[in-house]
Amino acid sequence: MFCHTKVHGSSTNHISEATPLESQTVPANVVAWRPAVEHQVLAAHDVLDVVIVRPSILYGGNGTICKLWLDAIYMAAKENAPTATIVGTPTTRVTLIHKDDLADLFVKIVDQLTMLSASTYPVINAAGHQEDLGPIVNEFSKAIGFKGKLEYREAESPFEEGMLTGLNFRPNKARGLLQWEPRQIPFAQGMQIYAESYKALKD
Repeated sequence: MFCHTKVHGSSTNHISEATPLESQTVPANVVAWRPAVEHQVLAAHDVLDVVIVRPSILYGGNGTICKLWLDAIYMAAKENAPTATIVGTPTTRVTLIHKDDLADLFVKIVDQLTMLSASTYPVINAAGHQEDLGPIVNEFSKAIGFKGKLEYREAESPFEEGMLTGLNFRPNKARGLLQWEPRQIPFAQGMQIYAESYKALKD
């Protein structure tokens, strides 16, 4: 089952796979229904091979879900607008995973599905690293040639609120049980590459 880290909402406390849902935080509104579904899936543990995967925010390729931030800058650059408005703040802390790292993790999970399902609590966190939103959008602006001003606003929908959730979140089981490590360049650091990929799929 594919779930999402947003089920933990926001927290500066360390969140591991063993952290019970809703024990420290409230799920983001956009995924408030998912904890109940997770419980139903885990209840089938005795008759099915069950693993719940909780990926963080995906980046790479066409921008994936990060298009929430990238599209606003891309359109502003295309229209020669003086400003681009971004959801969040420069210090919004986001936990990310590259699409290829997540794909690699899913392959490892499927290869070891029976073993993982037999564990006491078959939940896998999928996270690469944490970054501030400011450097991400600044580097993207430079990479696509946007010379205007970046402005920030508050979230206006449950989806946007969910995108701004921040967690101290680590993939302990992925590393310990599957010897998985994220291999892709972090988002802001590799933005020249990621922006080119985004533009190629967008234009």
